[in-house]
Amino acid sequence: MIDDTNKAFSPMITRRGLIALAAAAPMFGSDDALGQNPSDSTCHFADGRRLGYRIYGSLKDFPVLYFHGTPGSRLEAALLAPFCNANGVCLIAVDRPGMGMSTFSQRHSHVSWPSDIARLMDLLTQSTSFDRFGVLAMSGGTSFALACTAVLSKRITATAIISPRTPGAPGVPKGVLDNALQQAAAYPRLAEGVLRRQIRRSRRHPNVMPSQFKKFAAVDRNYIQRNGTVLRQVIAEASRHGTQGIVHDMSLMRWPWQICLPRIDVPVGLWIGNCDYSAPPETLRFLHRNIPRSQATTVLGEGHFSIIDIAVASAAIWLKSNSAAK
Repeated sequence: MIDDTNKAFSPMITRRGLIALAAAAPMFGSDDALGQNPSDSTCHFADGRRLGYRIYGSLKDFPVLYFHGTPGSRLEAALLAPFCNANGVCLIAVDRPGMGMSTFSQRHSHVSWPSDIARLMDLLTQSTSFDRFGVLAMSGGTSFALACTAVLSKRITATAIISPRTPGAPGVPKGVLDNALQQAAAYPRLAEGVLRRQIRRSRRHPNVMPSQFKKFAAVDRNYIQRNGTVLRQVIAEASRHGTQGIVHDMSLMRWPWQICLPRIDVPVGLWIGNCDYSAPPETLRFLHRNIPRSQATTVLGEGHFSIIDIAVASAAIWLKSNSAAK
């Protein structure tokens, strides 16, 4: 299902091929949809900032830091935690600056983020039996996960990225949301206002799908409808202190990144759906070509969001197997 490190590109696997891995995980909508007794905590910094995080699963399992999409928050991990917990992975979902419980910082960047995560790792190591960590990222969390992987290679065993995003990277055409990212970077104040209005509209009309989601594939629209309650909670939490953090995060998603991809010496697994209209196939080729120890997987019939039901269990198993190899 997953290619080895010989750099052969993107094996194609079907929904049937991965469904067996996901079968053991609980279905969404169960009483345990938010994981096994998830708990919120904060990591504090000397400059007064704080980083919010939520732990999903047993502290006895292998720890994996989860980097949410954009906009997003630690609550997003509720959609992935059942698959991870069923396969012996404990998710530690972190709010990036300005979203959820994390303090906004204008200095938030791909350079500062790894030091914040290192501080969180130190805190977790002191209070648990955790030593080394895996990393799991979704969509807009791609660059932040890779920034940490590049800098914290002695503490990260492997990194898995679902629906990776590289907007503006060389040779990668625009996805359906890339114009919005470009406008957010060019006109941040305007973007903050537009985003506030969209969020208010979504709260007034929770059963109406936002217009940007109508551009996604049918499998993604179906996924969004099935998981609408959780997704609305995710966005509400992301914007609890306003939209400044979201817009700043959006601007950091766009290429160029302050990351030297060829120097990453940790295994990186990449999963993308061939019906993903947000991340074109060239996204996978770009990352696979530039990250030496990357392994690329294309899942047939899945989109940007629907791939969660299929690929996350596989990613969790892969992360755990790489931790055992250390």
